[in-house]
Amino acid sequence: MTPGRSSMPPVLLAALYQTDFRPVPLEEFIKVGNTIYDKKMDVVRTISKTADLGGKDPDHIVELCNEVVQEGNSVLLFCSSRKGCESTARHIAKFIGKCPVSAHNDKSEFFDITSAIDGLRRSPAGLDPILEGTLPSGVAYHHAGLTVEEREIVETCYRKGLVRVLTATSTLAAGVNLPARRVIFRQPRIGRDFIDGTRYRQMAGRAGRTGIDTKGESILLCKPEELKRIKGILNDSCPALHSCLSDDKNGMTHAILEVVAGGIVQTASDIHRYVRCTLLNSTKPFEDVVKSAQESLKWLCHRKFLEWNEDTKLYSTTPLGRASFGSSLCPEDSLIVLDDLSRAREGFVLASDLHLVYLVTPTNVEVEPDWELYYERFMELSALDQNVTFHATDPK
Repeated sequence: MTPGRSSMPPVLLAALYQTDFRPVPLEEFIKVGNTIYDKKMDVVRTISKTADLGGKDPDHIVELCNEVVQEGNSVLLFCSSRKGCESTARHIAKFIGKCPVSAHNDKSEFFDITSAIDGLRRSPAGLDPILEGTLPSGVAYHHAGLTVEEREIVETCYRKGLVRVLTATSTLAAGVNLPARRVIFRQPRIGRDFIDGTRYRQMAGRAGRTGIDTKGESILLCKPEELKRIKGILNDSCPALHSCLSDDKNGMTHAILEVVAGGIVQTASDIHRYVRCTLLNSTKPFEDVVKSAQESLKWLCHRKFLEWNEDTKLYSTTPLGRASFGSSLCPEDSLIVLDDLSRAREGFVLASDLHLVYLVTPTNVEVEPDWELYYERFMELSALDQNVTFHATDPK
């Protein structure tokens, strides 16, 4: 059992029910080079070096997809980036073997790939050229860059069996119920981060369709130097549960602002009622949790996110607090943005587009500039843009 899970029932006023039952058994594999291993690192099979379904495809992605597709089943292929999804979909569509595609009977308007492509063409974003090229081969991609209409059409085609191979980012595993016969991990990474056990289990859990498959398969591709870390992820138990409101997580301040802005907490007694309902309260003494919440309230009032009315004895949000709540930024980040905007307003120049670049630059990405190159580019700017840069840049 996950450490910390026993703390949840009191918080949720519920009973703990635990089972390892899975309607469709899941078989997990690791692929290194040409060899596929099981979780115990026993060799399952070796893919022949002569297998050349995918042209320059050293990872045998096309081969792994094709052997499932030819049996009339589907594949989910997770990639670490949006660009990776699109390029992998193009590659698979180019080399995958042709197979008979028959749509499952339902009331959807898309009864074949041609009607699906027409639907995409009529959508507000128009027909995506990549999907136009991959859909006829029964291949598509899915990531957050698609519009709502595009996602709905792709998901419908996948559920109907018109799409047999779907490349996707990890966001699909979190929010969409699209199971497959086989799940393939293109790399053991999500973005730049190495995959952890929780995300791996969520994504691998997509393998196996209840009522259709007798088993599901997940294959994780990795390099030899990553193997030790991968074995730990596959065989370790789930990580312990920790409250994001703890002091080391800095979540209490953000949480207090949200509950005050949402009207859940307005009085001092409301604080006690709120913290009793948190996971943190089940893992730390109640007095310590209340103290942490009260300190967060004082900080928010001092920084002008909240205000205390002596007459009504109620807490309420200030314009700054409402702006922070509405933007979903934590209070600390909100102060950074406020400082940047206040400084920019002093020299706001509508005649230059450079301000727009400044305003859309993320504040949470730390990059150390090449100051020599920065100075060279600065000296090449017009006097107008230099004025914008001077006011928008931290004078220190």
